[in-house]
Amino acid sequence: MTELRNHYLITPGELRARLGEPGLAVIDARWDLGDNDGGRNAYRAGHVPGARYVSWLEDISDPADAVAGQLAGPADFARAMSAAGVGDSSEVVAYDDNTIFMAARLLWALRIYGHDRVRVLDGGWPAWVRGGGPVDTALPPAGAAHFTPAPPRDLRLTKDQMLAVVESGETQIADCRMDGTWYAAGAHIPGAVRLPAPLLVDPENGMVRDAAGVRRRLAEAGIDADRPIALYCGGGVSAAEAFLALRTAGIQTARVYDGSWTEWGADPATPKAPHGNG
Repeated sequence: MTELRNHYLITPGELRARLGEPGLAVIDARWDLGDNDGGRNAYRAGHVPGARYVSWLEDISDPADAVAGQLAGPADFARAMSAAGVGDSSEVVAYDDNTIFMAARLLWALRIYGHDRVRVLDGGWPAWVRGGGPVDTALPPAGAAHFTPAPPRDLRLTKDQMLAVVESGETQIADCRMDGTWYAAGAHIPGAVRLPAPLLVDPENGMVRDAAGVRRRLAEAGIDADRPIALYCGGGVSAAEAFLALRTAGIQTARVYDGSWTEWGADPATPKAPHGNG
């Protein structure tokens, strides 16, 4: 499983040794839920040398969608990646603050559009700083790459698809919301079981748990790794972290409901179950 893990994650030490390599595109994806400019401001205050910033809302979300933060269409996504220096042959390393899992969201999005050469910095920015990684404030020039999106892979669920999932009962549903979001909502998608994304991260070092640890958390939640899984959270970000963690453990049965509770909870027509009920 180590080889598989290395296909999705990169350690701070490995990234440090490879900084400046041709074809390596480092993306700072940090985000602040309370301040749309918070991630960009954090980037300007200090980032991995050579990294470019990508904004969840401004760069890789669909501006025409009524639900904020939905995945951008292929043309908009391609423009954003090209401007960030991500080309068809680029090896991408994305990182975040290891609390709001935007790097996993970017990995999920890139893989939807056919770009598999992408990894997430394990432990994120905190691990980079803790390990003595160099920090830069210089802003690199705009990227001049060319990104060609492939036809979207079936890794994303729409609301209509999620309604079908609930109706059929054939796909397992995992609620990956953090505790605060879960309790504040007071309800969940019917049939969902709890799988908070932070449970898939080792609290001792901030790294994604090993394969055995990920699979154990799934089993404890009552999820069968061999059956289809629909992941959702508040807005499709923590669910992407769960998607990443499952992939590192060799589990490829999961898709992310992009609209998540932001879309589902706002629609009076969607079925909802109060916590404590199925």
